[in-house]
Amino acid sequence: MVLINGDVLSRKASPKDRNIYPLMGDAASITVVERDADDSVIHANLKMNGSQHEALMIPAGGFRLPSSPETAVLEDVGDNNLRAKDHLRMDGSAIFNFVQVEVPPLIESLLASAGATKDSVDYFLCHQPNRFMLQKLADKMKVPYAKMPSNVVEHFGNGGGATLPLAITFNLASQLKNGHSRVCLAGFGGGLVWASMLMRLGGLSFCEMIEFEEG
Repeated sequence: MVLINGDVLSRKASPKDRNIYPLMGDAASITVVERDADDSVIHANLKMNGSQHEALMIPAGGFRLPSSPETAVLEDVGDNNLRAKDHLRMDGSAIFNFVQVEVPPLIESLLASAGATKDSVDYFLCHQPNRFMLQKLADKMKVPYAKMPSNVVEHFGNGGGATLPLAITFNLASQLKNGHSRVCLAGFGGGLVWASMLMRLGGLSFCEMIEFEEG
């Protein structure tokens, strides 16, 4: 099975919105998933809370508010930042608080169901909106920064759903081709949705990154 994930977030953010646009990156990942009867069990959990959807969303473009010339009109949203209803909007404080409050117990519950401890996990690989948020998450969970890489955005921007494959490839490629690691993956974002997975990852025959500069 081949899993393809791509996000072109730079086209969803307003270039005149300084709160969001500088953080956005475009990324795609291709993952070949193979069944291995000899490998360990994968543990996972998933939660969602639709009542917080306005914290991270694109207001227009769906059935509730289809895109139109009116939804493409730029509006001043404060501090001379301009954004249309067709653009991504994010309440940074709400998302930060959401991650700090909801993600640690989610991972704690995952580890408990798997009979694992934080010390038994080699790496915690999370979606990466920015370095500060992940370092605060690591502090909250009492996980060393070395076990929770937070260096994707500074090199590639926020690639949305592709930041987890980016984090794996950018930080652990050689290790995962030459051996195995026990990793906890965690993602969170629009919805609001948050999920985590505990698995043994490694023995990869291919784990490479291709960088492409437009223009």
